[in-house]
Amino acid sequence: MANNNPAKQKSKLGRLTEQITSRVTSNQNNLSAEFIELIKTIGEAKSKQEEDRIIRNEAEKLEELIHKPDNIKKGREYVIRLIYCEMLGYNVPFGYIKAVNMTQDVKLLDKKIGYLASSLFLHDNHQYVLLLLNSYQKDLKSTNPLLVCSALTTITKLINAESIPPIIQLVAPLLKPDQLPAIKKKAVMALHRFMVLDPPCILPYLDLLKHALCDRDPSVMTSSLTLFRFIFSPKNLTPQLYNQLTATLSVKNLLSTFIGILNQVINFRLAKDYNYKGSPAPWLQLKLIKLINLMVKTPSNSGLGVNSYEILEQVLKVNDVLSVNATTIQFCISYEAILAIVSIIECKGVAFNQFSGKEVALLDRCVELVGKFVNKSDSSNNFKYLGIDLLSKIITLNPAYVIPFQSLVLNCLNDNNNINNNNNNNNTDNNNNNKNLNDVTLKRKTLSLLYSMTNAKNVTAIINRLLSELRKASARGGNYYNNKQGQNNNNNNNNNNNKQNLLDSNSNENQYYWKNELIEKILALSEKYAPHISWYIDTIIEVILIGFTSESKNNSNNGTGFVSNLMLLFAEGLGKGLEADKEMRRYAVSKFKLILSRHYNGEGIKKEKLPDIFVQLAVWTLGEFYFMVVNESGTIKLNNNKEQEEGEEIEVERLLIRIMEDGEYNVNNKNFRLNQNFNVELHYGGLSDQDESGMGVVEDEYSSRNIRDKSNECVAVWVLFALIKIYSQKLNHLKNNNSNSNSNTNSNSKKGFDFFNGNNNSNGNNGNNNNNGNEMNEMIEEEIKELIFKWKKSKVVEISQRCYELEKLINSYSSSSS
Repeated sequence: MANNNPAKQKSKLGRLTEQITSRVTSNQNNLSAEFIELIKTIGEAKSKQEEDRIIRNEAEKLEELIHKPDNIKKGREYVIRLIYCEMLGYNVPFGYIKAVNMTQDVKLLDKKIGYLASSLFLHDNHQYVLLLLNSYQKDLKSTNPLLVCSALTTITKLINAESIPPIIQLVAPLLKPDQLPAIKKKAVMALHRFMVLDPPCILPYLDLLKHALCDRDPSVMTSSLTLFRFIFSPKNLTPQLYNQLTATLSVKNLLSTFIGILNQVINFRLAKDYNYKGSPAPWLQLKLIKLINLMVKTPSNSGLGVNSYEILEQVLKVNDVLSVNATTIQFCISYEAILAIVSIIECKGVAFNQFSGKEVALLDRCVELVGKFVNKSDSSNNFKYLGIDLLSKIITLNPAYVIPFQSLVLNCLNDNNNINNNNNNNNTDNNNNNKNLNDVTLKRKTLSLLYSMTNAKNVTAIINRLLSELRKASARGGNYYNNKQGQNNNNNNNNNNNKQNLLDSNSNENQYYWKNELIEKILALSEKYAPHISWYIDTIIEVILIGFTSESKNNSNNGTGFVSNLMLLFAEGLGKGLEADKEMRRYAVSKFKLILSRHYNGEGIKKEKLPDIFVQLAVWTLGEFYFMVVNESGTIKLNNNKEQEEGEEIEVERLLIRIMEDGEYNVNNKNFRLNQNFNVELHYGGLSDQDESGMGVVEDEYSSRNIRDKSNECVAVWVLFALIKIYSQKLNHLKNNNSNSNSNTNSNSKKGFDFFNGNNNSNGNNGNNNNNGNEMNEMIEEEIKELIFKWKKSKVVEISQRCYELEKLINSYSSSSS
């Protein structure tokens, strides 16, 4: 743990300054007193301002001294002092030319200091870089290996594409076997840099690179592996150059070479200095495995992957993660090996039943090892993330491999999977553990895997768990925009906290995106694998009630897409017959009416406002289908054997009026729009055509206006349309009953009242009852038209009152008819 005590840090800095001063003082014959004083004063500076003042004064002093003829002998010290100034953030361009000139010096020490200063002062496009070419050409031909290494190091840093042609001809011969390993290693690094800047320039020297790959010195071999990894990454090269390089290099022979090197590494053929915690040259293993994976992933080389199965299996044995004493580096190597095996098998492009016995055995072994990743008891989620990532790859080969891990995968969604209950740990350690456990990246990776592994058999269990996560996310907030407003008011105090929140799954930003991802996945899986329609309706309703609160108007994912799809499903049916459609609508009506009744009947306490999207969907469903599914006894028939008693609940008409009158849905709500692709005819008098925005247009002379124009009363408008629909259906029903009881009508004639077209198609009848009924019909029709007029005048309170009066008229009409 870092030491944040300022006093201890200051004492540590003082001790370091004393050590440097003592070392410098012991070499006073070569350094001046001014240089010793500079180092001392910098170390003793008590503030950044004091340090800047010291550096500024030193730079001004050096600018006067560095170009004086009598100070040529002290040029080496001046350049070192310039390096101090540059490293501490003060530009000293007046000394750059001095550093470049020192690369031409005869003395070895001065030349090395010149190369060092040039690589620190300049960049590859600096105007002084061209002045270094003569020094490069001279020193690369030198017999002194120190000069050659210094020149190669600076070339790697400062070379540009224009300077490559004259230099590469001198660098390539340094790969010959008679050169020192240090020179060959730096030459390979320089060629790597040349290839990054100008890939085609490496073509004439591929044979030399092959020899470097087989060099006896591990450092040279490792450097060449980095270059070959660049070559076999298609994204780094054009397709033409990539094909040309792979054809010239003979991929099959190179793959055999890499496998041979890896075989030597895992058999401990390298010096013990390369071992780490019992694992032989682990970083070299990782490089080789990644390189083998890259080589065989391309379609043209996919057939060569079979040759690597044996060596990858040996890698898994050497780095056995099932061992109790398995180290972190062994887990990393096993991860890359499993990833390579899966990639090689996947590139073959064959079905699982066509896999060879060797491939099936390898996959079985990989799946066994992956279980150790996912189930590893550790305070960090890194291993779980790697395990989830491997399962995401394995599932593409055969989903059956992943199903046994369902419970472990679901557990990865927990915020506190492995809380360390050790009472000896201090609070700081516990806080760090909790931050590791609240890992939003692991959750998102797990969610992606769950989406892939869901099928018709496990969809219920997975959806239930995802709904549980959605409840947690909603309980924590997750309203991103409101949170951002609060942050803007406290930027000065909370900048560090905001940065930390990006890593914390409980922050509002992460909860906002996490909620959206959960909603998208739940909706997609429910639609794809729903066991029956009632379960699908229940799931959609629960998602709306949980995921879309009263603050969801700021949410870009406002739900109109799947709500429109559900309305389309209710309107068009399941396509499985008339009875199935009736059963679906029956269940939907009963579900929506039950939820609204419990919210508004006063029996329970209204904990919070229902989401506008839910209310709009509910009132549309009730308006469209309530009268169609209610039988004569006033009950909603759910199936052939069961009925849901509705007698004690609020009548639908009064329930809708209560919603309209509720202060929750005031004129400030503007958040609902129909989806642009929504083309369901809503039947509120013919809501059929669409304008350019995708909104339906009412075609009647009494209500020929766009819903969009009254979106500020959106809920009230939808409730009004539902009421009009129900009242019109009731009126038509009463008319038809009255007509059937008093006259014989033609079975082919059109009956009922087409409200929005104002046509009464009932055959006339003589008698007082019929005359009274006609008068009542006209009164009710006028009342319904008045509702439309009041809506156009935006008088919601008067609309509610008019609805009550209309209900009385219909009841009176019903009594007189009976």
